[in-house]
Order: sequence, then C-alpha cells, then structure tokens
Amino acid sequence: MQIQEWKYKMAKILNGTTLSEKINKKTKEEIQKLGTHPHLVAIQVGDNNESTLYIKHKSSKAKELGFIFTHLKFKEGITTMKIVEKINEMNINNNIDGIMVQLPLPENIDKELISQSIAPWKDVDGFHPLNKGLLDIDRAELIPPTALGVMELLKEARLNLKGRHVVIVGTGEISGKPLSKLFLNKKSTVTMCNENTKDIFEHTEKADILVAAVGKKHLIKNEHIKEGVIIINIGITKDESGIHGDVEYDMMLEKASYITPIVGGTGPMTVALLLRNTLLCHKLK
Repeated sequence: MQIQEWKYKMAKILNGTTLSEKINKKTKEEIQKLGTHPHLVAIQVGDNNESTLYIKHKSSKAKELGFIFTHLKFKEGITTMKIVEKINEMNINNNIDGIMVQLPLPENIDKELISQSIAPWKDVDGFHPLNKGLLDIDRAELIPPTALGVMELLKEARLNLKGRHVVIVGTGEISGKPLSKLFLNKKSTVTMCNENTKDIFEHTEKADILVAAVGKKHLIKNEHIKEGVIIINIGITKDESGIHGDVEYDMMLEKASYITPIVGGTGPMTVALLLRNTLLCHKLK
C-alpha cells in the first residue's frame, strides 16, 4: 500500500528528449517533401569550449535532418562592426535561410547591435526587435527556441495555462522574458523574479508553474515550492560531480505534479525548435 502511494505521488516527467524526437521527425519529413536543404549559419566569437560543443551538437542534428550547417568562427579580437558587415552579406544571400549567434559573446561585442543587424526573416533565435514586438501582440512566428520549447512541453502534457500563477526566476532574453510574454498570451498570471527580488522564495512558494532559468546550482529547494507545482528547469551548472539544475530535482519528485529532467528536458527542445525555426525561415523566403 505504501509503495502504491509513493508511486502515485511521483511527478510526471516532461520529457524533452521524446518530444524533440517527434518534432525532428516531422521537420525531416517536411524537408524531404520540399526537396531542398535549408541553410543555417552559426556565428561564434572566441574559443569558449562549451559554445563549441553546443555548435557541434547543433551541426550534427541539423545535418542528420537534411539541413546545410555552416559554423562561422571569429577570433575574440574582432570588432562588432566587422561581424555586422558579415551579417549584412548573409542577409542578402538567398542561399542562407537562418542566422544564429552562439552566446555568450565577449564583452567587447555589442550583443544588441548584433541581434538588430540580423534580418528579421532570418532571425532563428527570435531576438530581433521586430520579432520581439510581434511576440508582444501574440503574432510572432519566430520565437526564441528555449522559450518555445517550454510551451511545447506544456502543450504536449495538455496542461491548462489559463489563470495559472507562473513564477519565472531569471529574466534573460533566451527564456525568461519571452516566456513571460508567451504565458501572458495564454492568460496566465506572471511574476518575474531576478537577483534583486526581495524575499524571492515567498514568490516561488505561491507558484502553480515555476520556471527556473538562472544557472545557479540548487537555488530552489524542496521547501521553496508548494505541493502539486509544475516545475520547468532551464538553468544548469556543471561541476566535478556532474550536471545540476537550478532546482533540487530529486527532492522535488514527490512534491511536484510535473517536472522537466535536468538532462533531457528543455535542452533537446531548444535544438529541435531552432531547426524548426530555420525551416520556417526557409519556407517564408
């Protein structure tokens, strides 16, 4: 009887690996029907090892699905304007469908100017001001992949978002800010928290849906959430003991109703939807 009760209380896993495979399969089928090969260019500045690994993974998955993938790597000393000049060349190149910039960028590079220089119809990251504005009015087609991946996971689980209190810890451009708009567009009530938020756990304890997107190991612990909460972990950190989430995952399994795994949650969804955005850019062209 105790075993049955324990199983009943275990959170349902929002499996990004499984859903991303479904999305990738559909993307590959669409490319085969089109008979063309969408072309994605990834820009990297400097020799950040983690960035290089991420790009290799994206390249491998892209080629597997039928994309052309170009890795454009600049030395760290390059100027913002030199990168903008190269982006302008790619904007008018009809053989290139999507342009992405691998973050982080060195401090000497103006990230905002780089984002603004990518043509909105080739902006697979959804960072251009035009695409951000369209997201505000619920008309966006190119949405930041990580944020879109979260919404797809919730949609797959058939979870009703209307009226839910969503607490987002982390206000970055990749996930926190676009997610706030996506949830608002679904008629959720949204609370945004950052490093300056006072009594942050008073907010997390009230969340129906909690999104953690900071990159700080076990920032949010079991005592900081309420029974039955839906947990989306985006932020991760790596150390000698392995990969860790912003949430204390193992302790939350018996308290949350749904939860994303630390590995195989939002990560594979980000890559799948980056490539789906590239296919969309190709079709828009």
